[in-house]
Amino acid sequence: MRISLAVIAVLALSLAAARPLAADVTGMSSNGNVVVQLDQQSNSGQTGTATLTSTIDNKTQVVIQLKGEPPSAVEPAHVHTGTCKKLNPKPAYPLTNVNGGTSTTTVNATLASLQTGHFSVNVHQSAQNIGTYVACGTIPAGAQPAPAGGTSPTPAPMSTYRPHSM
Repeated sequence: MRISLAVIAVLALSLAAARPLAADVTGMSSNGNVVVQLDQQSNSGQTGTATLTSTIDNKTQVVIQLKGEPPSAVEPAHVHTGTCKKLNPKPAYPLTNVNGGTSTTTVNATLASLQTGHFSVNVHQSAQNIGTYVACGTIPAGAQPAPAGGTSPTPAPMSTYRPHSM
């Protein structure tokens, strides 16, 4: 049985397209999420990511994954205005406490409104030590993801198409 090079190429491209998309921890991931790198604060040894995803109702889901959290710790988390270097101590949006290294919250803000470069995800040591920050990451400003639901831009009507003359 002989298989043509074209068939092999099509199969290879199909397999490449079917694999899961990897996140880019520097900002926009390949699937439209915004991934924020959480760096340790106060020599906590805690690092991780906060993944922000636009929801269908124009809110933002924030999922924190933290490594190095002490066993049985319950750490408050918030979205604050400002950068990690200059943070407003009053939270803009409360997040579910990080427990067992994870937290998932939907905040009443669009992803676009959080992507101005003026918001940060911050994790505190405990409710008793709220002023001690253990991890922080500034939400990057940048390109906006496609709207939730996977809609694509509408192509221009054919009446505007003007072929180049040869």
